[in-house]
Amino acid sequence: MKSKNLFLIFIFGLFLFLLPSLAEAACGINASREYTDNCGLVTDYCSVSPENMCRCPTGSEGSHPVERVGAVGEFKIIKYPNVDAQHCGDRVSCSTSNGKTKNAVFPVGSNGQSCTALDDCYNWGCDNLFIEDGVWDAFQSKCVTCDGKKENRILGYSTKGKCADGDSRYGVCAHCGNKEGDAGDGLCESACGASPECDEKTYGAAVSVSGGECRYCVFYPTGCTIGGTPYADGKCNGKCQYCDISKSTTAWSDVASGYICSGDAIYPVSSTYYCNYDENCDNGDCAATKWWTSCDGSGSCRSASDHTDSYFENVYASNGKVLKNNCSETSPSTSYYCNIYNDCNSGDCIGYKYYRACNGSGSCRTDNTYAYEKTIYASAGYSLTSACGTTGSTLCDSTWRASSGPGDNKYGDGGSDSCQGMCDGSGNCDYAVNCKGAPVFDFSISVSPTSGSVTQGDAINTTVNLDLVSGTSQSVTLSASDLPPGASVGFYSDGTTSNSCSPPCSRRMTIFTTADTPLGNYPNIKVTGTGGGKTHDAFYNLTVTAGGAAINPPSVTTNTATNVTQASATLNGTLNSLGYDPGTCSSCSCIVWFKWGPTTAMANSTPVQTMTSTGSFSANISGLTAGQTYYFEAFAKNGGSW
Repeated sequence: MKSKNLFLIFIFGLFLFLLPSLAEAACGINASREYTDNCGLVTDYCSVSPENMCRCPTGSEGSHPVERVGAVGEFKIIKYPNVDAQHCGDRVSCSTSNGKTKNAVFPVGSNGQSCTALDDCYNWGCDNLFIEDGVWDAFQSKCVTCDGKKENRILGYSTKGKCADGDSRYGVCAHCGNKEGDAGDGLCESACGASPECDEKTYGAAVSVSGGECRYCVFYPTGCTIGGTPYADGKCNGKCQYCDISKSTTAWSDVASGYICSGDAIYPVSSTYYCNYDENCDNGDCAATKWWTSCDGSGSCRSASDHTDSYFENVYASNGKVLKNNCSETSPSTSYYCNIYNDCNSGDCIGYKYYRACNGSGSCRTDNTYAYEKTIYASAGYSLTSACGTTGSTLCDSTWRASSGPGDNKYGDGGSDSCQGMCDGSGNCDYAVNCKGAPVFDFSISVSPTSGSVTQGDAINTTVNLDLVSGTSQSVTLSASDLPPGASVGFYSDGTTSNSCSPPCSRRMTIFTTADTPLGNYPNIKVTGTGGGKTHDAFYNLTVTAGGAAINPPSVTTNTATNVTQASATLNGTLNSLGYDPGTCSSCSCIVWFKWGPTTAMANSTPVQTMTSTGSFSANISGLTAGQTYYFEAFAKNGGSW
């Protein structure tokens, strides 16, 4: 019997050695095993290694513990009523989701998948079949039971033949192993619902792990792990991505539009924290804008030209300054200005440009305060335009003047040519142009003002102007005609009687009326200039109004000269009477003057003075010759006919 038992054990061991490869290759989903009435060898093992499900003992005279068997997926045991107590009459049927069963080792399954552990121990009652369900720990390839999220027991691996009740009949334990399995490690187990990061970690309140900590087997991230590299929560990846564990712990999160990531913190976009910079400052601006762009919300920076959600500042040039194209400011110049004011006239030789400054409030000044002033000269042979162009065609002097030919410094120098004037490039109108042979002398005449009103017996003044039109200037004599009855006229130069001059020149014309001058309007008093074979007329419009008092000759006294030196003296006189009653003619007046000279003819006259009341008057004379006797006399005249 012993040798037979040894033989059977040898044969069965050989069977176990060879069978797994056979089962792996040919068996189907179902596995079944029948024991013979004498627990002999397997009679049917068409499926998955039936001996791995039920290992027979060596004989009926004793019992032998069988090894544990594991299954992942569905596992079913069918127990039939005993044929008798001396024989095995049970049928064991196994089924798995993948058709695999394996002795003492569980087949591969997914983590957390249900699993069943089998402990089939033979004794005379054939009733020691232990079955326990658990979950599959795929990382350590074992079937376990759970205590919450911790590993509790390891199923299918308890020590063979361990006698829990001390029964050691037939030299072996009647009860094989312990269906609850060996004690587990008590660590967090992902198959039991622990976070994967906490698998096989100590069960506790704060257990540090990569990227965070485990709190009683639940993972709480404190950072991100991206591409295998850990990053702290808030860590920037450039300016527009960062680690945000509230969004993802395995990928970068995008910074929101309007914000920037810098120094591992998120900031609103500003002039300190920004992606790109833009501005629209141009030379001469008074107001402009600067922009600092933000992230676009999709992990990228907005371009400088995309001002969405950007930070901006308005820039204003200070009062008296203008902006440059880099948004700095400077004083006005010909390169930097907000406006140009042209102070030029067409035909001028010199003008001014004003390059204006800003007012400090975003606008250009409307005056020339703080402006840069530039003097503009017409180019030689040209004149200025009203826009300060330097090559204008308007003559600076259209008068034909005797000149020495075309060119600079030749206009009006008395040469044999007759030319008109243009600018010389230095602001002077002495560049001769349009030159031709010497012209015939001609002039023009005008009066200013052209009209006036006078009271009977009073006098009125106007100015006669003579201008050279062409040729060399010659003397022109003035006269007046078509005066009102009883009126007279005189021409004066600086108070001295003078009715002739050489154009260009002017003379004061005084019209004297009497108390008998008829009232009315005299629109065509003709002023005539004659000289060089030319005669031209101008007209004056006179209105005579009623006088308020009778007029008599004025009375004047010549007094002794004072302040006499070898070359000068002061002549003195007294107006004793104006010739009318000032009480009845408050606007009436007299003119007074002195005649003087080295003979009694007294050919010289002092300037006329107007007096509206009696009193002293005087006049200074000079150019006297030492030792020479001079004669002088005071004169007075009012609106009378004397």
